[in-house]
Amino acid sequence: MNLHDLKLAQELTQSPSIPNSLATNPPTGAAESSDKAPQACLTCRAQKRKCDKALPSCGLCTRVKRVCNYSFEPSSSASSEQFQSLQRKVRRLEAQLDVFSAHGSPVSSYSWRSTSRTPASSLNEMGDAEQENQVTPMIFFLDRAAYLSGKYQIGRQYLQLPQVFEDFCPSTTIVQRIVASYFRSTHSWLPIVSKERMLRDLKVPLENTGADLALLCLCMRLVGERLPQALHNPQTSFYLAVKEYYFQVESAGLLSVQLLQAGILLAVYEFGHAIFPSSYVTIGRCAKIGQAMGINHGASPPQMLPPPTTWTEMEERSRVWWAVLLLDRQMTLGNTALPMSVQDPSQVDYLPSADAGWDQGGMGANEPLFLSSALNEPTGRYARLCQAGHLVGKIVQHVNNQFLNDEARFQEVIQLNRTLQAVSVVISNELDQESNMVLHSAMALCYSGMMILNKPYSGTESTGIFTGLVIPTEFQKHALNTLRLAARETSGFAASLHAHISDLVEQVSPLLAHCFYQAINTYGWFSREMPTNSEIPKAIEFLKETLRKLDRRWKIAGEKFCLL
Repeated sequence: MNLHDLKLAQELTQSPSIPNSLATNPPTGAAESSDKAPQACLTCRAQKRKCDKALPSCGLCTRVKRVCNYSFEPSSSASSEQFQSLQRKVRRLEAQLDVFSAHGSPVSSYSWRSTSRTPASSLNEMGDAEQENQVTPMIFFLDRAAYLSGKYQIGRQYLQLPQVFEDFCPSTTIVQRIVASYFRSTHSWLPIVSKERMLRDLKVPLENTGADLALLCLCMRLVGERLPQALHNPQTSFYLAVKEYYFQVESAGLLSVQLLQAGILLAVYEFGHAIFPSSYVTIGRCAKIGQAMGINHGASPPQMLPPPTTWTEMEERSRVWWAVLLLDRQMTLGNTALPMSVQDPSQVDYLPSADAGWDQGGMGANEPLFLSSALNEPTGRYARLCQAGHLVGKIVQHVNNQFLNDEARFQEVIQLNRTLQAVSVVISNELDQESNMVLHSAMALCYSGMMILNKPYSGTESTGIFTGLVIPTEFQKHALNTLRLAARETSGFAASLHAHISDLVEQVSPLLAHCFYQAINTYGWFSREMPTNSEIPKAIEFLKETLRKLDRRWKIAGEKFCLL
């Protein structure tokens, strides 16, 4: 929206009406002497064309043989929604002009509307005296010494709210519905956004929404959408518009927790609907952004984000980074040869706190990532999922480690199997007390880990680093028994989820799909070895039906089904 639009809007909303009789009965005096209307006709103004203001009809209207109207009364055909949209545009342009006046320079080299930033999404809030030392985030990457000197600080950046935000988040009420739906669905298995902080940020008027917060709202709506079964291509126009805006916000240097949360939800949508390699690349970008901001495990200064000022802010950053690690590990389950983007957390890193206190905005205790001790302590559901994701990472690293000698390799397999069994037993007991999608996702990761770990030692695989590996007979038997147990447990696990997938499909996690797919493949191998076993075909068909149900929410399940 330019200055001409602002002037037009102000006149439409504030200017007194000019009588309709002006065109045919112009007043005596100056208008008669010049034979010119005081302002352009409505058609020329609407089309932003130059009007000669001739009376009774301007030259352009005369040439194209249309009625020339010099009345400036607002059109009665405009809806209240259109009028409110025009008012929002005026307010946004006024905000941009305020920024222009305050900084004395153009807001951006792009023709973007500026937006004010909410306190939670700003990298730094600086006074007027510090404005001269503000720089873009590039100083962090170009010269570490200059960044550490304290002479420069990363200033606030301004970016427009895109048309897709106006289309899909047109009012505060709609945004509140999107956020409420998100907390009922995706948040139930990936609790990474603080309810307290989000509700506080939504109190800001819609026209003053920060670009990164607007992007997060769009990604909340995107990941919560249930695509029609007839839609075969999940790369919808909405998805493409949101992804384009994500790149704009990232390129503008608006590195914040909200940007990272938006990137995670974007990666979830891409992974859940089998948009590859985009999902793998997106989570890799999230890893790099998190490292630059300094929220990664074991991070030490310098970091782009200022230190957290509250426990809630610190916990939210921790949960966000654990989500990056979880999705990074999940990406490797189908192809364990893929490099991981996130390094393992150290044993002194902490797990997320209990979920109940987190959702209510209270403080909670965090257990350290010592699996042997953390398993014996009551902890949050999301912490269990993080433990399972960490274990899966260890398993993927094991099957790719070509430097282990045979003895060390077998000892590591034994230890990983013991830990997997212990974690799965704890999660199973907790599921008996409370059916929860976070725990279901954690259990799915454990079963996937068991099958990935033991398949190479069962005699069914002899490629890569396992070529020529002499596996003791007893070790093969143990691996086969573990595979059989994992497949059987996964089948029972699917049975317990059938009603949940049917009745609460919006809360279902896409992390379940690979577990069922692996179990079907494992059963398929056993059926070829034991063709007379009548239970195996039943289990395979039941797991296939589970994938078909899951496909109603996440298309990755349907894509895996097609591979069978």
